Amino acid sequence: MQWIDIDSTVDSMCGAHKYDYLFKVKLKNLVVLLTRQQWTAIAGQPDWDQCKFDYHCSEWKVTQRFVVVRMR
Repeated sequence: MQWIDIDSTVDSMCGAHKYDYLFKVKLKNLVVLLTRQQWTAIAGQPDWDQCKFDYHCSEWKVTQRFVVVRMR
């Protein structure tokens, strides 16, 4: 698998066509942002948590929904 930088054009195209997609996000304040979220255990998945939140970066045209998982 290869990671690529995604711009708002690709994001818009995926959303317009109702594709399921996964982006790896690199944000300067990501650690702070994630520590402020409400994390919940994932049913049936011991040692895994999830959080969901909306975020709007100043460089983005629209707010994005983040769904994040982590291993404890």
